[in-house]
Amino acid sequence: MEGFGFYKKLRLLSKTSHRELRIVSIARDYRFASDTNIAMLVGAEFSEAYRHFPIVFVPSGAQIIPAALLGLRDSENLFVDRDGRWLAGYVPFFFQRYPFLIGEGSGTGGAGRVFIDEAFPGFTTKDYGDRLFDDEGNPSAFLSQTLTGLDEFFGCMDLTEAFTRLLRELDLLVDLAANVELPDGRRVTMSGMFVVDENKLLDLDPHNALKLIRSRGMAWVYAHLISLGNLDRLTTLLAERDA
Repeated sequence: MEGFGFYKKLRLLSKTSHRELRIVSIARDYRFASDTNIAMLVGAEFSEAYRHFPIVFVPSGAQIIPAALLGLRDSENLFVDRDGRWLAGYVPFFFQRYPFLIGEGSGTGGAGRVFIDEAFPGFTTKDYGDRLFDDEGNPSAFLSQTLTGLDEFFGCMDLTEAFTRLLRELDLLVDLAANVELPDGRRVTMSGMFVVDENKLLDLDPHNALKLIRSRGMAWVYAHLISLGNLDRLTTLLAERDA
């Protein structure tokens, strides 16, 4: 479960160890994500994410995964302000699910495959907030709803991985090597990411183009390409923050 550095004390969720644990339903504080400049996405999120962030593809082990680009410099999220408020109209599920995390390859059913960050300040054992388990040790209504969201996200991962494998198979991904110029003349160099080459996309033969369409991938590709216009928004946000 690499890439989850903002989880400080990750533990397997247990109806024994966490029977009395509650979570306080308060306005979300996203300061935990303030030094994370990318957020993994699944394809189902593209229809919302493309409106707010550049969608790029980044290496993750032996795979290439789609991600929302949230900052132009390492360890800087331009969409979290100093008070922890989220500054865009969509929050990637990568952050929505915190302090919960589903273990990869865990299959379906039961809360035993779910991890929590015990360091999350919204957890309490006092008599307020939403319980995680009822008196019999069964998932509460709140936890059941959370597990459903995690299952849906986890279920989308296979389809998203198939999409990125197809992009690589069709040789559509190229390095994103860009120098972004800020209003004050400074330049920020971006590297280590991939984008779809639109010329290669247009040159696809009919068979492969149809393959991409039938896999739902064509719509995601164009959402990705349109989203790259949001690089200008990152430039503006960075200039405002530095000012």
